Amino acid sequence: MDVDTRPAEDASQSLPPPLSPKALGTASEETHTDVDTRPTEDAPQSLPPPLSPTAPETASEEICTDVDTRPAEDARRTLPPPLSPTAPETASEEIRTDPDTRPAEDARRPPSPQLPIPVPATTTSNGAAISWLISQFPSTYFIAEHPLEYNGTITRHGTLEVPARTQSRLRLWILRNPTQPLRHFLLFCLSCGLQWRVVEPSPLQDIPLTPVANIIPLLQHSSNVAIDYERNLRTLFARPHSHQLLARGGLLWRLATHYSGLLGLDDTLVAYNLSGPNGRTNHAELTTDEIDALLGRSPSTSLWPPLEVWNNSDRWNGQWSPSNEEWFLTHAEVIRSDIKKAFKSRRVWLRNHFQRCRRADIDNNGSELYARNICTQHDILFNVFPSGRLTELRN
Repeated sequence: MDVDTRPAEDASQSLPPPLSPKALGTASEETHTDVDTRPTEDAPQSLPPPLSPTAPETASEEICTDVDTRPAEDARRTLPPPLSPTAPETASEEIRTDPDTRPAEDARRPPSPQLPIPVPATTTSNGAAISWLISQFPSTYFIAEHPLEYNGTITRHGTLEVPARTQSRLRLWILRNPTQPLRHFLLFCLSCGLQWRVVEPSPLQDIPLTPVANIIPLLQHSSNVAIDYERNLRTLFARPHSHQLLARGGLLWRLATHYSGLLGLDDTLVAYNLSGPNGRTNHAELTTDEIDALLGRSPSTSLWPPLEVWNNSDRWNGQWSPSNEEWFLTHAEVIRSDIKKAFKSRRVWLRNHFQRCRRADIDNNGSELYARNICTQHDILFNVFPSGRLTELRN
């Protein structure tokens, strides 16, 4: 029987002893005087008058109807059945043994298990990591992603090594594409000129270099300078390790995609980079002569800026930009229309086109040193990348 379910702090009086049938009238009075001693704000109802021993039925009804008139949110149990006058001892036991299980006033109900809980596409930590990373660089630093369309095989073996400026883009790419395997990032690299390199897990047998024509010296004032430049390009792209030009990023990447496309060799270079080794490959590094041949270098001038001038200029922040493309196409047209006028000395390249930026200055937000510092802080603040996520192509 659930007569009084007040908490111990609201009903501190001791409970009456078991009642005998002869003292029913007195028991009724004691029961009423002990039914509700709660503060006025918890039990605003007035107490009923004492019951006479000749009206047990009425007393039982009044006890039942006056037990709990609290609002529904404060008293969630159903009312007990009426007491019979022949079982007063049982009623007393029920009064003593039924604690107050009402929820506290400030307790909140948990959400219904039938209601689905929405899961955001990007977790809070990833969203904060993305926002913080973007805020550390100029608005032109991260270019919209337009991955290269490629239907061939992408290698699943090896470890990806990238410089800090490429890694800053890699971090953003992973955070925005958390389910994509790392090897798909290579398509992004090849589409926007990022520098990268895949280190094979075990040494492979090198393919001997196929005999090809030698690179011939390029002379600015020669009448055949345009023909000689194209011949050197064909010689370079015929070498089995020429695909490394695409992975070098920057100006070498753009020259390789531009001229291999004109010569109908661009698909071959891309396939070499993405398909990976098949047990036999060539790991020969690009030589200075091969890079100079691509840049169209003569003894004192060059068709394109020297590589160290490009890499250390304020035009280059690690990713090919729309302004880089505009300059490149303009100069490529000059070479096509009048190649002799396109040659420039290193001093002219520096003075008129490519101002040097302070690459050793950590505050220069386009430098390699600045990007390395940002990547380190990113790990300290967020630590969102599992082991191997930034390096293992199998992930």
